[in-house]
Amino acid sequence: MTEKSGMFGRVAAKTGATEVFVRMFSISFVALVLGNGIRIGSQWLWMRDYFPLGKRMVKRLFLKKYQKKENEIIKKMNQILKEEILEVPQLPEKYLNSRSLNYIIGCIEDKEVKNLSEAINLLELESQDLQVRDLIMNEKSALLKSRQLVSESQLQ
Repeated sequence: MTEKSGMFGRVAAKTGATEVFVRMFSISFVALVLGNGIRIGSQWLWMRDYFPLGKRMVKRLFLKKYQKKENEIIKKMNQILKEEILEVPQLPEKYLNSRSLNYIIGCIEDKEVKNLSEAINLLELESQDLQVRDLIMNEKSALLKSRQLVSESQLQ
């Protein structure tokens, strides 16, 4: 077959398996080194802003839109944080995290309790168990987190 093919000559038919392996390995190794070298080099050039569409230009293009959107979100968060329900919450602040709230909402939806005060009492009873306390009450208050985010964003 190899003698009749124009792609393989008489030389290919006489080449041993070891020689073919060494040639293919060297070609693959050179391609791997060149490919990784080009990738690493282009990343290095992009990070140091040597390309026309480098890091600084991309940052300049998207930073204004990002800051505008961030300012809108901060304004909305400030309005929400100033609402009366968050200023004087019906829940103690230690229960204002996502896991505790999910637990309370689940109790009310499953009709295990009749009202919010019963759900809080049930949560307090459940939180006496150390494992449950670690699961439910190990997060910071969502209210506290959002206030910290707003204050950090305003400082910048």
